[in-house]
Amino acid sequence: MAPIAISRNGNLLCFGSIGLPSKRSRSYRQTWSNRELATALTGAVCDGYDAENSELHISFSAAASACVIKAGTPLFVDGIVACDLVGDPTTQPYAFIAAEDAGIVSGGTSATIVVAPVDVANGTRMAAYEDGTAIDWSTFDRTTPVSIPEAGTYFAAIVRANGAYEFETLNDIDVATAESKKGSVEGITIFQNRLIDMGAFVNDTRFDLFTLSGTVENRAQALVLVKAK
Repeated sequence: MAPIAISRNGNLLCFGSIGLPSKRSRSYRQTWSNRELATALTGAVCDGYDAENSELHISFSAAASACVIKAGTPLFVDGIVACDLVGDPTTQPYAFIAAEDAGIVSGGTSATIVVAPVDVANGTRMAAYEDGTAIDWSTFDRTTPVSIPEAGTYFAAIVRANGAYEFETLNDIDVATAESKKGSVEGITIFQNRLIDMGAFVNDTRFDLFTLSGTVENRAQALVLVKAK
């Protein structure tokens, strides 16, 4: 599965594989692209990608006013497409997702955007060139156009294929000196642990939920953006 952005009337806006931060569980907050930002990035080009710091570098004509590339904003680099679960290129554009806000000052001509990590190694790669060639950022064409969705407000969520995200809870814990009970509902186990404070002669009771969760396959999840009217 790949990230997708659609308008309210159902028209496909963008479709491509992305890597999403595992700390995002079910939904993204509302995001937006204003006219100042859309104007500032008109004619923008990609200056490359810093894999070590997961930063996308872009340049453009002097911005008429200050604006912000909001976290969750997808950016598209011409000629770079999403890969499927075995690393083969698809026909869909890859969406670089801003992981945090990136400001553009008035008169500014460049911006550095921290994005979700992009794996371009064969086999595990998330993105490639349209012809299937592996991306080599050291030889990347720094005149390649980059774009964002049209100005507007978008409501965002994540769609995942089964197995893309795992969530587990512990079934047993070691509380030898405490009275412990547990209950499970639909695979989620919660523990009630009680211990007597002999000094104060008070029962201390706590409820615990021990979890292990995270994304195991970035290419099997999608960011959905629905444009508001």
